[in-house]
Amino acid sequence: MERVDLHAAVKQAFFTVLRRKAEHALQLENQRSLEQTRNRIELSVKVGERPKFELVRIDAELSNAVNQATSARLRIAQALAVLRTLLGAPLPLDLDVAGELVPGTLTESYDALQNRVLDRHPALKRARAEVDRAEQRLHGERALKVPRPTLFAGLDRDPEQQRALIGVSIPIPVWDRRQGPIGEAVAVLQQAALAREQTRLTLLGDLEINYQRLLVARQQIAAFEGGLIRQAESALQVAEAAFKFGERGFLEVLDAQRVLRAIRADFLNARFEKQSALVELERLTARDLSGDSK
Repeated sequence: MERVDLHAAVKQAFFTVLRRKAEHALQLENQRSLEQTRNRIELSVKVGERPKFELVRIDAELSNAVNQATSARLRIAQALAVLRTLLGAPLPLDLDVAGELVPGTLTESYDALQNRVLDRHPALKRARAEVDRAEQRLHGERALKVPRPTLFAGLDRDPEQQRALIGVSIPIPVWDRRQGPIGEAVAVLQQAALAREQTRLTLLGDLEINYQRLLVARQQIAAFEGGLIRQAESALQVAEAAFKFGERGFLEVLDAQRVLRAIRADFLNARFEKQSALVELERLTARDLSGDSK
């Protein structure tokens, strides 16, 4: 694994742990909210103000919430195991991770990121180096095809007349034109060039995907922070107040709780998506972009 890939994988694993912990906290909050609702329903059933089936229904909801919280806690342990494996160190089993999902804001343009990918990514550098080596090999094979003249000099040792001899020897290839080695070198060069282009397209495709992920997550976060969460919280407060004074049934409360829970989960997912996309952009550009965040 490339160093830049390992660095990105560790960061992704770290933020995944934070995400799982936040999900667990949401599940526990939902469980406590349902417990409070159950207590109110139980009192109402005892005094005959509400039918018993409402208590059965809320018990089923509460049991599901407990199971969801247990599953969320298991996902934390799984995420921690992945992080330990990537760190490759004998870390304690009770290792905990502290932090918050507070994704930064990327300030570099898409074109600037694209240029960084093309200039810095190790895989593309290796692919270019392979093309350079293949070109040098092809030039060498073609050079061997051209006859090389050889100068020679000597002395005629005829006892009656001594003469100095100078000549040039030029081999003329009739049968061996090095077509085999040259063809092989051409094929190697074509393959290296194709691999380079495939690497380039793959990296640029990954860049576009993660840049779009970042933009979409940014828009979602703005929508949640712009009023969706407050609206859902207000709706739940109204439903709980109406239920308390007997103006509405507990099903309205459950519906409002579900809506708020879903919105909070989506908000958490959008924050993680933005952070995850930023980490992938760092991997692709081989550069820590945290300095561009605020």
